[in-house]
Amino acid sequence: MSSFPILSSYRACAVCALVIVARTASAQTIAGKVLGKVDGSPVVGAIKSWDLEGATDARRTWRYPVIVDNLMNLDMLFWASSHGGDPAWRQVAERHALTSSKAHVRDDGSTVHVALFDPTSGALTGRVTWQGYADTSVWARGQAWAIYGFTSAFEATSNPALLLTAERVADWFVAHLPSDHVPYWDFSDPRIPNAERDASAAAIAASGLFELARAAGSADGPKYEAYAERILSALCSKYVAPSGDAILAHSVGGKPQGTEIDVGMVYAGYYLLEAIARYRGLRPGLVAER
Repeated sequence: MSSFPILSSYRACAVCALVIVARTASAQTIAGKVLGKVDGSPVVGAIKSWDLEGATDARRTWRYPVIVDNLMNLDMLFWASSHGGDPAWRQVAERHALTSSKAHVRDDGSTVHVALFDPTSGALTGRVTWQGYADTSVWARGQAWAIYGFTSAFEATSNPALLLTAERVADWFVAHLPSDHVPYWDFSDPRIPNAERDASAAAIAASGLFELARAAGSADGPKYEAYAERILSALCSKYVAPSGDAILAHSVGGKPQGTEIDVGMVYAGYYLLEAIARYRGLRPGLVAER
């Protein structure tokens, strides 16, 4: 009798155990960054994104920055809280999402990249950017992170406020897309239509929109599914990298810092594949063309 199935099962279990340990340990690290009471003052209610002590760039005065990207980390806390971790991590994650919905989302549904807080009082002291065009602009990938992150947070909590926020940021994103459904790296770049596109933002948004379609149900779900399909179609027909290791071309990492401008990026490909998987998940009878 071959021992391969037994060995495979052992390895699979070992990998699962390592994932659980790693994710729970990471969740402990994240939870440890959340401020409790500071001299009796109100807490920030969100996880600090960057420790900038000793920074020499423009961020050196940021005492408690929270980036919109960190919505993507909350799934780990939600997961770990129900897989052997501290149940309180679920409340930490939900509170972060709710704080972000107020701090990062403008009245019109657009988002800011970085929310700055006073760590003593918990007060919001500023809204700035690090990777976007300007403090008042709308960084495309940040808006996509918000679509995806608020949708995931709603699914983990069933908090209707988070679903409403996910819909608001999604509606803004779609309403401001160019005709080919792939955003410029920043919606406010004055060089548009000659500015760079960001396929990574499109891929993240498409994946998030497919999930939002499922979360929104029969009332608004078809709308978000149609939005996601248009973005996915555009990526697959016009933005696939012609060569090299990347799946998608034309993404932007940190344009203000002069890094990763109009290049292929690994996470653009990841979210493209996830969007395709979610598309297929909404159509269980779909058969791939051969």
